[in-house]
Amino acid sequence: MARSALRVTTRAGGVTRVLDGRMVVEAADGGLLLELADQRYEILQPDEIVSRERLGALPLAPTSKDLGQRIQAELPPGFETHVTRHYVVCFDTSRDYARWAASLFERLAEAFLNYWSRAGLEVAAPREPLIVVIFAEREGYERYAARDLGAAVDRVVGYYNLMSNRVATYDLT
Repeated sequence: MARSALRVTTRAGGVTRVLDGRMVVEAADGGLLLELADQRYEILQPDEIVSRERLGALPLAPTSKDLGQRIQAELPPGFETHVTRHYVVCFDTSRDYARWAASLFERLAEAFLNYWSRAGLEVAAPREPLIVVIFAEREGYERYAARDLGAAVDRVVGYYNLMSNRVATYDLT
């Protein structure tokens, strides 16, 4: 199913960018929250927006394999991908650990959906797979996580980043 899309041209700090994505919300002041094809979110301030154009429809979401390859391209060399029903897990640890962690995430997702459904809330599984990045070593994880967590990086073994829409952790064994 195709989704309504926008092409937004922005200018901030002398840098012009053109972003294609799905508008999640438009603020009263004209600011936008845009979801990009790799599931990252961009907050666009109204004074940064130069133009916007309706594109009609975004292409269908990339396959889980394609999404994994996009994420791997952003990571250090050596990462592989493991795909499950709800997750794309990119990892440079052992395949066994990645499978174990993916299985744990799947069980947690099912428990979450079941709990809230039984509590009377209308919930649905994500329409696209969620992304998990698992590092073999704490040092690699800390380098990756430092931009998001700052000084707290040494006190956190894993986290979810709302803007990148990703979970990051490391092999705890």
